[in-house]
Amino acid sequence: MLSLLLPLALLSGFTPVDAAQVAEAGTVLVKDEAVTLADSAERSVLGWREVSPEDVPPGAEAVPNVLLELLEGDPATEPLGPDQWALFELGVARAWRQTTGAPDVVIAVIDSGVQTTHSEFAGRIFRNPAEVPGNGVDDDGNGLVDDVNGWDAIDDDNDPSDPIGHGTEVAGVAAAALDGAGAVGVAPTVTILPIRACTSSCDLFTVAWAITYATDMGADIINLSLGGEAAHPGPLADAVAYAEQAGVVIVAAAGNDGVDLDGRSFVPATLPHSNVVAVTATDRRNELAPRSNFGVQTVELAAPGVEIVTTTIDSLGRYRTRSGTSFAAPHVSAAFALMKSVNPDLGPVDLIDIAGRHGLRRDSLVGATTYGTRLQVDAATMAASLTDIAGVFEHDIVWMALEGLTKGCNPPRNDRYCPDRAVTRGELAAFLHRALDLPAGPDRFVDDDHSVFEDHIDALAHAGLAKGCNPPRNDRYCPGRPVTRGELAAFLRRALDLPAGPDRFVDDDHSVFEEDIDAVARAGLTRGCNPPRNDRFCPDQPVTRGELAAFLHRALP
Repeated sequence: MLSLLLPLALLSGFTPVDAAQVAEAGTVLVKDEAVTLADSAERSVLGWREVSPEDVPPGAEAVPNVLLELLEGDPATEPLGPDQWALFELGVARAWRQTTGAPDVVIAVIDSGVQTTHSEFAGRIFRNPAEVPGNGVDDDGNGLVDDVNGWDAIDDDNDPSDPIGHGTEVAGVAAAALDGAGAVGVAPTVTILPIRACTSSCDLFTVAWAITYATDMGADIINLSLGGEAAHPGPLADAVAYAEQAGVVIVAAAGNDGVDLDGRSFVPATLPHSNVVAVTATDRRNELAPRSNFGVQTVELAAPGVEIVTTTIDSLGRYRTRSGTSFAAPHVSAAFALMKSVNPDLGPVDLIDIAGRHGLRRDSLVGATTYGTRLQVDAATMAASLTDIAGVFEHDIVWMALEGLTKGCNPPRNDRYCPDRAVTRGELAAFLHRALDLPAGPDRFVDDDHSVFEDHIDALAHAGLAKGCNPPRNDRYCPGRPVTRGELAAFLRRALDLPAGPDRFVDDDHSVFEEDIDAVARAGLTRGCNPPRNDRFCPDQPVTRGELAAFLHRALP
């Protein structure tokens, strides 16, 4: 975790408020809109440039270029091994049924660099298409020569390798390869953009420059496992705003001091920009990890950050376990990468909100984070892939999809569920067949031949759950007819073998489905159709696909 050691103080004119702060970094950051990279020999970031204290113009907006220290996370207590517990808790394998990450989705890791030659990142280090490798020419005109695979902002060269290890560890959590060896990241097929901005320390100006560079290079997500107290973040805030305008989401570690960040200026985590998400850490019990910062107004998400297996810069390619919010943040960055892979149109606000709403709710997080949830990668990725599910049945639909009970309503794309559309009897057969894992059955009805649902219908009939739609003969199933709520009650009662219940509703008296309705009500599978009173069931009303998701979610938790 990178942490700011010293508070910032605003400078006025030539005289710094706190000379000690300036002395620590050695330079002052001055806002001069007239200065650009093109006409200055010095690096400029959105009008900010680095000058010595004596060169601050009178009346200029200026802040100390305060140093940030690279803090090591707590050493792991668990022996190193194949125990990537976090991936199991996050449901990563189920998310991979949809995607392991699109190669054109880019996570920028602004840190101590990344060991680009590590086998876990082979073939997935960013390639700048506008640069010709090794020709000694600034082909894309951005002031950097041969920035083919990222940039080293410390040594000002095109080799963003990691001499310390922190950045490589962060990158491994996000995107180590799915290659059957070592560790694996949450998004093992996305692209990593390495930017070295820190040694044992880094400063606001350099980190701000790195954010603008990552944005200009087309990064979708920027991971910042760094932060600290800064009352006047100056160019850092401007750089974050620059990324915000470009639609880039910034994932920031919340810090490891065990303090409430509400009312504090711990940057970049607490910056008030819509594209910034602050991430705290949870342990194996899915509880807030000791020493992790929190804040119901400022810390949006939580993710595993204790005893996390990841990559190292060891020449033998060894692995280690790490703890801290530095290693919680890349779980979120990678989850966002998977979400962008299935739905490229999602912006920062969408990503943050979907991940927050579809996380695992924990009491210890309710008063510590905005959403009160821990990241759940499978649910977030599935919710991102279905573009029409927002509403009262959203969580039920996501559950349906994760359980493999629905494939969508618009094949072959299947990025929609159509929650308001009536369920047909054929569709219901498919839903129940998958949900109950029913065996195949012989051909039973005369009107389902060549139907896409024929096998499902035959399985339902073989199990005794379908009796036909034309009594007393019942040689027809009517696969294209909408299912009524009364019929659904009958299907569910048979499928679950529900006992009878007391009379519950005022509008099902003398209905052929009355006993079925009372049984599903007793089992808690229905709440009625006229909230908040809910004294009616509406047995003749067609069942929507959204309602069906709710029925099945309650029936098969």
